[in-house]
Amino acid sequence: MKKLFHLLLFVCSCSFSVAQNLNEIKVKIFEAGVEIDEQVFNGFTAAASIDEVVSLNTSGLSPGIYSFTVTVSDVNGVESIPLSGSFLQEEVIVSNASVTELEYFIGTDPGEGLANSISITSGASITISESLNLSGLSEGFHALHLRGKDETGKWGFYQTQTIFVARTAGSNDVVEVSELEYFINTDPGAGLGTPITITASSNVSLIESLNLSGLSEGFHTVYLRGKLSGGAWGPYTTKNIYVESNVGANDAVVVSELEYFINTDPGAGLGTPITVTASSNVSLIESLNLSGLSEGFHSVYLRGKLSGGAWGPYTTKNIYVESNVGANDAVVVSELEYFVNTDPGAGNGTPVVVAPSSNVSIVENLNLNGLSTGFHTVYLRGKLSGGSWGPYTATTVYVEDNPLGNQVTEIEYFFDTDPGQGNGQTITTSLPADMIDE
Repeated sequence: MKKLFHLLLFVCSCSFSVAQNLNEIKVKIFEAGVEIDEQVFNGFTAAASIDEVVSLNTSGLSPGIYSFTVTVSDVNGVESIPLSGSFLQEEVIVSNASVTELEYFIGTDPGEGLANSISITSGASITISESLNLSGLSEGFHALHLRGKDETGKWGFYQTQTIFVARTAGSNDVVEVSELEYFINTDPGAGLGTPITITASSNVSLIESLNLSGLSEGFHTVYLRGKLSGGAWGPYTTKNIYVESNVGANDAVVVSELEYFINTDPGAGLGTPITVTASSNVSLIESLNLSGLSEGFHSVYLRGKLSGGAWGPYTTKNIYVESNVGANDAVVVSELEYFVNTDPGAGNGTPVVVAPSSNVSIVENLNLNGLSTGFHTVYLRGKLSGGSWGPYTATTVYVEDNPLGNQVTEIEYFFDTDPGQGNGQTITTSLPADMIDE
């Protein structure tokens, strides 16, 4: 099924000034010198000038180039001298047609159908793995453009991805880092940062003392950039650091004070104080003052003051406040429910039978009727003995349509990178089976 849209590429912004009180804009549209339409825009407050943006209705026009004139009129109907221009009427076709051709180009567009062709099997969804022709490209960053042609013969818009070309790297070569530099806050330009002494390698590990002289106390951004063996500088990586001006090179950072606040920062030193012994490593168990907080989620922030007198950054933890729980009460879950994808509201999910307890473990068969094959999100929510529903937890499941009752015969796992089906680490279990719980 195809849908045809007319893309309006003309917006009229008019600013005129004559002696009269102006209150109307008139636009005439011409095709091959013949007037084919007139559109009037009024309702403006009468004034000596009009500065308005008006959009033309071009839905009835065929694709092509048209001319137009614009005049303004005063309250007495006297028109100004017309201004003229032209615009392009374009049509955009959106369809579910299959992609029959793919091509790519780097940098300059050679024109539709004239770029590097990619062999594909026609389809509405295309997945490709293609070796690019990078001959003649200089070392550095380049723009890679990909464009497809559908079964109606129309080329679509291209998509763009930035790539980095290393001039001396062959298809099986290892790219080595020959130089490293860092800079703080402001980029001085590639090769102009503070150099770091390294041995050229494809894998560089380093411990470096940074030159922080001249930096104010507080947060700063450190940038690290490497030069490839081919001579090109790569992109930089960043890390935020906190500079404490009163700490010597061999001094331990000692926390002298601690404070917390909930939801809103009152300012450094104005939070609720926590009694601590000054130390470089502080462990604490603290009862929080939750008076006045509504039932639900809140953010607790913890911040320390260094021995040099500066307050450090805060850390954050979300908590859930239950209004009906006493200081020594155990939180008991009295009911459980689950729902899939869409929250029907607390108490309206599918109930799970449980015995009230402060620690609930369940094995539950989910009702997946009506769910399509693919990924879905299952939510689990509990009701506390005080009568309020707690927050939900979520997990993602994959639903497989299995009308023939097929059984699982093998299981494997892998970390990070997929080695390919059948090449992962095998899990030994009782197979074949309809359901596996491992």
